[in-house]
Parts: sequence; C-alpha cells; structure tokens
Amino acid sequence: WYRDEYEAMLQLVGNEHPSTLASLHQLAVSLAAQGQFSKARALKEQALTLCRRVLGDEHPDTLAAMNGLVTAMQQQGDSEGALSLGDEVLGICRRVFGDHHPSTLTSGSNLASILAEAGEHAQAERIHRVVLEARRQVLGAEHRSTLNSMSNIATALFDQGNYAQARLLQEEVLSLYGRVLGTEHPDTLNSKCNLAATLGCQGDFAGSKKLEEEVLAIQRRLLGHEHPDTLTTMFNLGVSLANQGDHDESRSIKEHVIAVRRRVLGEEHPDTLTDMFNLASALMSQGEKAEAISLKEKVLGSRRRALGNEHPDTLASSRDLAKIMESQGDLEAARPLKEKSLAREFLELGKLFGAATRMQCVLLKLTRSSLGLEHTDTTVKAWEQLQMLLASNDWSAARAVIEAYLRWLAFRDPDSLSHEQQQVRRMLCNLPDDLQDAFPFDLARSESISIEVDPACSHVPTRLALQTGQTYTFAATGKWKDWFVVCDHQGWGSGWLTRFNRVKGQPFFRLCASIGQHDNTAFAIDTTQPWTVPDTLPPDGDRELYLFANDHRWMYWNNRILTEEQGGPLRVSITRVE
Repeated sequence: WYRDEYEAMLQLVGNEHPSTLASLHQLAVSLAAQGQFSKARALKEQALTLCRRVLGDEHPDTLAAMNGLVTAMQQQGDSEGALSLGDEVLGICRRVFGDHHPSTLTSGSNLASILAEAGEHAQAERIHRVVLEARRQVLGAEHRSTLNSMSNIATALFDQGNYAQARLLQEEVLSLYGRVLGTEHPDTLNSKCNLAATLGCQGDFAGSKKLEEEVLAIQRRLLGHEHPDTLTTMFNLGVSLANQGDHDESRSIKEHVIAVRRRVLGEEHPDTLTDMFNLASALMSQGEKAEAISLKEKVLGSRRRALGNEHPDTLASSRDLAKIMESQGDLEAARPLKEKSLAREFLELGKLFGAATRMQCVLLKLTRSSLGLEHTDTTVKAWEQLQMLLASNDWSAARAVIEAYLRWLAFRDPDSLSHEQQQVRRMLCNLPDDLQDAFPFDLARSESISIEVDPACSHVPTRLALQTGQTYTFAATGKWKDWFVVCDHQGWGSGWLTRFNRVKGQPFFRLCASIGQHDNTAFAIDTTQPWTVPDTLPPDGDRELYLFANDHRWMYWNNRILTEEQGGPLRVSITRVE
C-alpha cells in the first residue's frame, strides 16, 4: 500500500514535494518492519538527500530524515555510521534550538542509545543522566520524556550488570508510569517487562514470571494474540518457565511464538531468526544437541541471505556454531565457519581499526559537548583516542587531540585534578619524540631549561606551563640576524619604526616572550631582573610561555639563525626561582 501511495504521489506532485517525501519515509519504515533493512536504508538515504536539497540541513523534516537514517544504520549494525550521523544531528539541534530544547535532548538520548548498542554502556548512562536533569528542569519531573530518561538509565545500569540499582530505579519508574500514563499504557507495560528481566537476572524467577503473565494478559486483550509486543512477552515468559524448570511448557510456548512469527513476519525476518536462535541455545543447554545444531545452522543460512555475511548477527551465529562444533570435537566442521568469520575480520582489519578510531573520535566530541572539556570522562576518552592514534603512528591527529582535549592539564594545579587526570598528566610528559613539544610541563624550583630561539618563528614554544605567582629568571647567549643586522638579545634600533613592533617601543630583535600566543600578553625580557607570572592569564587557558624576536608582524620572513662560527645561535636559559 505504501509503495502504491508513493508512486501515486510521484506522478501527482513530483519527487520533491513534502507529501512525496513523507510517503517515501513511510515506505522505508514499512520495509524495515518486514526486515528488509538494506532496501529501507537506501530509501532513507534518498529521502535525506532530497530533504537537504529542497529544505536545507536545518529544517525539522531534514532532521527527522537524518534520524530515520540513523535508525536504518543501527538496524544494519552500522554503529559507526549511526554514531557519526547522530552526532551531526545533535550538533545542528544545539546550534539551531539550544542545549535544552526538547529536540536537542531527544537527539542526545538517541545518541546514548547508539552508544549502548555499541557496548559503551557506562558512557550511555552518563549521557542519559545529563538528559534527565535537563528534562526535569525543562519539562518537569513527571513528563513522559523525563520518565523515559529514567527508564533509559535503568536499562544502562542493567546492561552493566548493576541489577540492584537497576531494580530500584525500575520500580520507581513503573510506579510513576502507572500513575501518570495508566497501568495499561504501552510505556507502563514495557517498564514492567524490564523489571521482570531484572528480577530474572537476580534469580527471582517467580517474580519475573508473575509480571510477565500480567503484561501478557493485558497485551492479548488490547493488542491481540499475534502482535509483535505480545509475542515478545510470550517468549520471555517461556524463558522464565525454563528458569523454573518447566522446560516442556517453555519449549511449547517458544515454538508457538516462532510459528506465529513465521506466518506473520516471514521465515527470515530478524525477529523470527532471533527467537529461533534463542530456542536453539535453550535446546543446547538441555542436551538436545542435534536439534539445536540443526536449528542454528538454519538461522545462520537465513541470516546470511537476509542480513549479509558481515552483519553482527550473522557473525555472531557463525562464531556460536563454530564453538559448538569444536565442543563436539568436530574440528573439521568448525574450521570453515571459523575461517570464514576470521577471514572477513582480517580482510577488514585496517578499515575496522580506522572505523574504531573514528568512532572513538565521535565519542570524544560527544563526551566533551555533554560533560565539558575538564570533566574526568572527557580526559579519559581523549587519552584512549590518543593511544589509538599513537598505535597507528598518526602523529598529526595525535597532536590535534592533545591540543584540543589534553593540553589544558599542563596549566592546572595537579592537586585540583582527579586521580585519573593526574595519571594522564604524568603520562603526557613522556610522549614520543615527535610529540615532545605538544604538551607543556612544570619546572621544579631551581630547575632550568635551555632553548634555541629561531628568529624566523613568531612563537617559539618553551613547553613551560606557567602558574600564577611563579618567578623565573632569564639568561641569553649568542646572536641572531635581522636581514643585514647582527645583534644579541638586547636587539637594535630605536625611533618611530619601533612603534609598529609587536612589543611597541622596544628595539628590533629584542628578546621577548608571551603567555600563550597572544601579543597582548607580550613583554620584553630583562635578563637582569626576575619575572613573576601575573595574576591575570589568557581566558582561553593557554598558559605556555613562548619566545620571539621583536619585529613587525609581517617581517619574520627575512630573519636568520646564525651558526656557531657566526656567533650564534641565540639560546635562552630559563630558571624557576620560586
């Protein structure tokens, strides 16, 4: 029906009309519901391209199309693509609507769900908590979206194995859903199912079974016996019965669910295959090995046809079946399954490593935007990203991560940092040679460093991290050359031309310094007097000391280093006094 509607709209108003785009989206959703994820994704990509061209990147319908494509990517197991596009949606929402707009908060919640699917459950929990606090402030403590955030946090706790805390929160959420939405609302029923799963994991099989039976009775009455939600609850009830030792009734229920799914959804629908896989695992644990293996082989073949050889579910089936064959001693049968799985993984190894690095980069951006630059989680994620880049010898990207996410650590009192941040700070002081200049360091009292100053460089880094109130002395030796003029650190020349120098009124080639790369903090170095770091430091947080030869900003091209035979180079010794 949706295809007929879409084709009719194409003929009536053309492919760029909003009604046509809406029909295209509904057709894609319909295909996804049938398990045809590749076709659904192709249509959603087409819809997004049209929305961007007709409506622009920031139109609500374009954002909805982007979220639709994110869902399609998740269904195909493309976590990297979903995370990247989801991060783009969140960025647009923040820019257009603001940090606390419902659309922005929904985008943040969606990203957390993608992270959870990628196995980043702790990170997902943190983001869900940020969204929850914002929703409480904006929407109220009992708004449906607020309750959804509480439920999401409970799920994140469950996924991390923290069943006790998950149960407490689920019980609170269930009570709120029942009071606000009613005891038969789908969100209330879903919440009760989540609590049932937690009870099962805690060993309370009777309590789990009781809740599932309550939900199942309501779903049968409201939704019908063959609704997907009814079937899911029924299958879960079968699991609870097995946990209580009633394997015959459990198997009967599971087989009934699979038969209905086959008839309603099709033999190779992902939901059908998932239930078949789970039934086979149950049969295996009960000693029905031959039947379990036959069923798992059938699931693997169907997943290869329906989802493709590289879908996560297909690879999971292949690995699972290989383990069973090995445990049976059938190494000959296990080998091709294992080799095919490993061959694909090794074939894609370089791409997978690059994908992991890109995903880590998106996670890092998301963590910073959600929690802030100086939050411990941001620091830890940045260090993990840096380690991946160092392992691949990507020095340029590694330097960018240090500059954007870690450099600030050098300019903080270590006692003000968390334990994890102090550890990262210490490790950053021992970077590979190619990155030694990327992270500043502290000088201990009476400790000195010596630096060669290139007069052609407008900001020569010292790697010295300054703290308010510290005092230093400077000593300089050697000479440098300003076009035809050779001089020492005192410089040369005077008069009206010096008014255009970076440190106005000071001679050309006078040795100068700045805090950060800011000329408004620049000063002429006096080698006869100690210098104390001022109380006011640059607002951008860059507190590294830089050296330079005083000159017009546009005249560094003709400055020269001198060799030892010519009296150079100019070197500066910096000593911390207190």
